[in-house]
Amino acid sequence: MKLFVFPGNIEEDILAIGAQQLPYMRTSFFSQVVKESEQMMLNLIGCPQGKAIFYTGSGTGAMDAVVANYVSSKQKALVIAGGSFGYRWRDLCSYYKCAHFVHELKFGVDINYDELESVIKDEQPDVLLCQHHETSSGQLFNIKRIGKLCKKYQVSLVVDVISSFLADPFNMDECGVDICITSSQKGLNILPGLSIVILAKNLEDYPFAHNSFYFDFDDGSKIYIDICSGTSNYYDNCYWVSADNTEEEVFDCAYEIVEENEFVHRNTIYMCKFIIKED
Repeated sequence: MKLFVFPGNIEEDILAIGAQQLPYMRTSFFSQVVKESEQMMLNLIGCPQGKAIFYTGSGTGAMDAVVANYVSSKQKALVIAGGSFGYRWRDLCSYYKCAHFVHELKFGVDINYDELESVIKDEQPDVLLCQHHETSSGQLFNIKRIGKLCKKYQVSLVVDVISSFLADPFNMDECGVDICITSSQKGLNILPGLSIVILAKNLEDYPFAHNSFYFDFDDGSKIYIDICSGTSNYYDNCYWVSADNTEEEVFDCAYEIVEENEFVHRNTIYMCKFIIKED
């Protein structure tokens, strides 16, 4: 049976990589894989000068990391809730006791952007949380318009692009997004279990909060530096190693497609032939 929703039918070449022995992570080879994967990730999402933090966890884990480290350092969040994942932002804000206001939308209906501007003016948040594509309803939101409003009112923008990355037009820097999250099982179409937080260049020296042990941004950055130098002692869960081993091949393929097209259509990823590089 062919699957036409994410995660779809994973390419045989990619499945074959996942069946191989795990690479040892304290080597120059694995360090190079991680560095190349991060840069390709940043280029694909339109944030070449930013930073990517890779986590063993679901998309909700990445959302949790963002709220624990970043949103909890803000005075007030504005949550756009157009479906179950918008409400997940709300639930995470409640869990971490972050002051927030929920701007509710009818299910499957686009944002009234004039109304959103009024809400921003009235509520005066300093961070806005939303989805690019609300997975539960299929509704795509206009992140460029939201980004312009956030810039106008000096609101930091955080976007969940889990179901739109490599499927819909999106450029993080052009849209004025400060933080994005995505996962391995949607547009990348590899096994679930790996989530990625992308931080814009302007957050390079941001004083993040420390409300999570496993998802701490500063620790995540240190781990990345250790991995790239081949000295990491962190791996209590080696799935990250396995997933990243397949992820580099998918990045290579997706990167070639994006270079040839303005964006990757939802069905294009299924038409792509993945080529395994020789060692």
